[in-house]
Amino acid sequence: MFVKLIATMALFFMLLLTVNDATASPSRAMPKQSPASALYKDECGSCHLAFAPSLARTEDWLRITSSLSRHFGSDASVSPQSLAMLETYFKTYGSNREKYKFAPGSLRISDSPWFQRKHRKQRLAEAIGIRTTSIRAWSDCMQCHAQADKGYFDDDDEDDKRR
Repeated sequence: MFVKLIATMALFFMLLLTVNDATASPSRAMPKQSPASALYKDECGSCHLAFAPSLARTEDWLRITSSLSRHFGSDASVSPQSLAMLETYFKTYGSNREKYKFAPGSLRISDSPWFQRKHRKQRLAEAIGIRTTSIRAWSDCMQCHAQADKGYFDDDDEDDKRR
């Protein structure tokens, strides 16, 4: 009986680890190529990294799209048709997890508590005047995460820096 219970639990945990849920693994969550993802990469990726949509909550993406005419000092307005497509894209692929919620009053992924926690060592070093990398801006993910444009930010994988 005990062996059967252990085997069942092991199978359960193996299945749990293989579930492919975009919200469960945001580092691997860049959606497959589609007209909406191409629009997102073209419009947003022309100025900065087109972040994996699961790195922010849907409601925060919609706050961003509602203020594109004043997007961090630039007019990033798009046509009404493109805006509708982007909003649908973010409603489909944005996160629903609380940990990706933006900091109050901010529209920056780099200000989210999750991002701050993931980069705390680099931020602490920077705060005391030690440069650990040549990061120009916290939104410049490609400086440290070579496959950030594909949605891979796996800093636990040493090969990530060489890809």
